[in-house]
Amino acid sequence: MGIIQRQGIKQSLVTYLGVVFGAINVLFIYTSFLSTDQYGLIQVLTSATKIALPFVLLGTQSMIVRFFPHFKDTSRGHNGYLFFLLLIPTLGVSILALFDWLVEDNLISLFFEPTPLIETYGSYVIPWLLFLAWSQVMTRYEMNFHRIAVPAVFNDLFVKIGVPACVVLYFADLLSFQQAVLGIVLLHLLIFIAHILYTKGLGELYLRPRFDRFRGKLLKDMGVFAGFGILGNLGSAIVPHIDTFMVGSLIGLSSAAIYTIPNFVTNVIDVPRRALASISGPIITKAWEENDRQELSKLYKQSSINQFIVGLFMLLALWLSIDDLYALIPEGDNKAIYLSGKYVVLILGSSKVLDMMTGINSELIMYSRHFRVNFYAIIVLAGISVFLNFVLIPIYGINGAALATLISFAIFNLVKYLFLYFREGLQPFTVKTPLVGLLGIGLYFLVRFIPIDLHPFLSIFFRSAVFTGLYILVIWKGNLSPELSALADEYWNKIRNFRK
Repeated sequence: MGIIQRQGIKQSLVTYLGVVFGAINVLFIYTSFLSTDQYGLIQVLTSATKIALPFVLLGTQSMIVRFFPHFKDTSRGHNGYLFFLLLIPTLGVSILALFDWLVEDNLISLFFEPTPLIETYGSYVIPWLLFLAWSQVMTRYEMNFHRIAVPAVFNDLFVKIGVPACVVLYFADLLSFQQAVLGIVLLHLLIFIAHILYTKGLGELYLRPRFDRFRGKLLKDMGVFAGFGILGNLGSAIVPHIDTFMVGSLIGLSSAAIYTIPNFVTNVIDVPRRALASISGPIITKAWEENDRQELSKLYKQSSINQFIVGLFMLLALWLSIDDLYALIPEGDNKAIYLSGKYVVLILGSSKVLDMMTGINSELIMYSRHFRVNFYAIIVLAGISVFLNFVLIPIYGINGAALATLISFAIFNLVKYLFLYFREGLQPFTVKTPLVGLLGIGLYFLVRFIPIDLHPFLSIFFRSAVFTGLYILVIWKGNLSPELSALADEYWNKIRNFRK
């Protein structure tokens, strides 16, 4: 777990720094400088690119790490592996661009009521998608060298700084809205260039084409794995983004903008899960190859309890300050509209915690001989999610979209849990799991009813500080996570030594 912890913590720090920028963007820039329709448009275009990404990557996301050992050879430029990986999404986007050209307006307009914004900017998805696909390939390729922190800076911080910069320039009348959207597209090209330069700095940038290794059984295995990868990654892309897309499609771009704040807030919760998933692949693959069941069980249980502790803390801390958080939105015509998304935070946040509590179940299945099961499960998840969104959004609005996500994730994780338990004898829970839940909820109510009448900033700081201190103390001294307790001991000893 050493390299997983180091890289995971680094990526988490980078991502949480991005969260700070993101909070400023969402609460003060986007909600103040854009109309709800304009903000909703940007979110819908973002969701559309993420949903379309698996179609153009054609399964390469799944096989980049899995098959790299078969091509790894520095003297031969890793046998043209990177060139091959970048070629696939280029072809995929070209095919999609052809379909977009054949449609009267653009592909996205097929899913929306005719509006000038959708008709004008729908085709911007094509170049945006190409640059994003190239960056995703580079990110996965860099994982082969246990590098996720710096790529996270490119993929997260660059976006959190670049997009609001375009919005501010638009608000200052230095750019038109069309130029601002084009700037967001070109920002993703800059991110790809940053990946290229970083990989070159690692000494692993090899773009010379070689196709002599792409033959025989290896090519067949890659094709089969990529085929399932298309389905699996399609499901993985649909589930996090279909709600925003369908909210915009079924009840308007303004509703998509409202949904964005709780969606952003709750995405903070599973940052550690994403970091762990990014770096754990090679470790899990090695354990499966050596049939090291003890290591697999250890990884499964550690990921479950540690992620549950962090995820539950994040959700409860957010819900403690939810009213103060929304109070920070500047006064204006849009403020009352955005307040309607409050309870989406609790529903979406619960789905994140549920997903984290079940540990690295997706990764354990994906990198095993049962990888097909994960793909089937994800497709089922995507189907359930689309169906529930279609049914619940017209009834409950944006709360219906959040409920669809919660129910979908509950079913998805139950299926994976049962499969690993009955097929491989692996399960993530210990007696400490319910104890963490009870203690966390108890501390929430203890802090919740402390009477406070302060400015929202001060109220958030006070409640968060009290809750954080009590929560860390209980987890640390209760030794509910040996890994987190050891980390706390280490930092406490450093503080004591510094004071001496």
